[in-house]
Amino acid sequence: MVTFGEMMNYNNYEERIQNLIKQAEEMKRFHQRGRKTVCKELLAEAKALEDDNLLAFAHYQMGDCLYVTPKQQSKGMQHIQKALVYSQRVGNDELLAKGYNLLGIDAANRGHVELSLEYQMMAKVYAYRTESNELQAMISFNIGYSFMDMKNEKQALKYYKESYRLSKKCKKDDYTAWYCQYIICCVVGIIYVIQNKQHHASKMLEEIEKLSKVDNPGIEEAKMEPLSFIFRMGIYLRQGKMELLRETDDALLEVLGSCKLTVDGVPDVIDFCYLLLKDHRYDRAEKYVENLFRIMQDVSIPHIQKSFYRLLIDYYGAIGHQENKAWATEEYFKASDLQEAESQLAFTFYAEMMESIEEIRLENIRLAKEARTDGLTKLPNRLDLNEVTEAWFDQAKKEKISLGVEIFDVDHFKNYNDTYGHQVGDICLVEIGRVLQSIAGENIYAARYGGDEFLLCYMGMTDDEILSVAKEIRSKLKEIRITFGKQEIVGISISQGIRNSVPTKNNKMWDYLYAADTALYELKTKKRGDILLLHKTILSHKALRDAVVGE
Repeated sequence: MVTFGEMMNYNNYEERIQNLIKQAEEMKRFHQRGRKTVCKELLAEAKALEDDNLLAFAHYQMGDCLYVTPKQQSKGMQHIQKALVYSQRVGNDELLAKGYNLLGIDAANRGHVELSLEYQMMAKVYAYRTESNELQAMISFNIGYSFMDMKNEKQALKYYKESYRLSKKCKKDDYTAWYCQYIICCVVGIIYVIQNKQHHASKMLEEIEKLSKVDNPGIEEAKMEPLSFIFRMGIYLRQGKMELLRETDDALLEVLGSCKLTVDGVPDVIDFCYLLLKDHRYDRAEKYVENLFRIMQDVSIPHIQKSFYRLLIDYYGAIGHQENKAWATEEYFKASDLQEAESQLAFTFYAEMMESIEEIRLENIRLAKEARTDGLTKLPNRLDLNEVTEAWFDQAKKEKISLGVEIFDVDHFKNYNDTYGHQVGDICLVEIGRVLQSIAGENIYAARYGGDEFLLCYMGMTDDEILSVAKEIRSKLKEIRITFGKQEIVGISISQGIRNSVPTKNNKMWDYLYAADTALYELKTKKRGDILLLHKTILSHKALRDAVVGE
């Protein structure tokens, strides 16, 4: 499966921290030594700053670093879990996609295919939000890989093709996009070889030969993956090109001998060994087994250990080494016990992590709602108002339906504060908020506009319908009684300016706000406590003749 390269942008940090970020990313891409030290330093800086976004990034980098470090995969996943928690807190969709992707890879390597698919599907959702073709291409590739593990070639091909299409849209210098294209051709080619579709397999070989000529680090890394060698050996065998088969076989053994194989590539080599056993090529299988023995010393994942010992059982059985077969069988059952215990921990880990992330998600929803709500009246505030009114205006314009905008304020509100004190003024505003909350619904939006001004939007309503609601608001406010000490204030008087019309192509939301405010001003100067509904932006004699006045 595939992890990701550079996408992050942290230009707001000090140059020292930016350099650490750049170092961590470059070391990941080029597999340079010393990455763990840089990640530790970056994590220390993030903790010192108490910066959640930087903590998310630093934990992800450390988790990714440890995951490719022998016998450190579990510690790596602990850092990924922390990265996901911080990413959820700050809403970093990119790191959420990358984190779930890595959890999916780890789950697949541990034999939890269904859990892997669950993680990858979650990663796909967040990757889609980023609108990054590169990120989406990698996730789709890994989902295809999971379906291959489940022996569902049809679904696997669907996601591989989606990944290939997305990777073609990436920039020409994208490392992971080129890597993805090359590996997809190899995987799909292997499927065609297995299905004995030689023509299609040959087309895939032609494609990877073209890609091999591209000068890109992603291509160079992909060429060294076991899948690249295995596909070519499979097609050379079918074509009877034995010399090319031997050359490719030797090249793969050289890669294994140089210990350049990552833990993700081990299952592919094990699968290839089964093909060698099936063809009775025991001498070649022996060489792969010897290399795998050395590589497996650094692999602590029970599922992969179990797969390796299963291979040894079959290999020793095929060549008649019963004593070694008995030893491999014993080790196989030890690994099985470890995997079973690990499975319970994996699902506990999943449940605890999802619970933590859900708590943060709900907290984020609460905070987001709070940020868009006026603390006093509990109505939507100016931030929410600006977005909603623009959206309603666009909808009315698109659907060619009427949009009504009302602005009203409290008559002589200054007297409330001056005569009775600001506390009474606040009570007055709270009561207005309560009334408007009871009025608001699917086609009526109410918000605090500022000070003692309030705004309502009416979607697809006639003049009579809007006036009916406006009068209901006025009536309810007149019935309010505010008791303060031994004093009682009876009724809240308001003046209401409204514009209602179908938006034209030249209209903007500002026109409606201006007209409603103009109508309100007209009332304040001539007839407080009334309602004036206009159909035009500019207040003229004609506009006043066409206006509707409340009773």
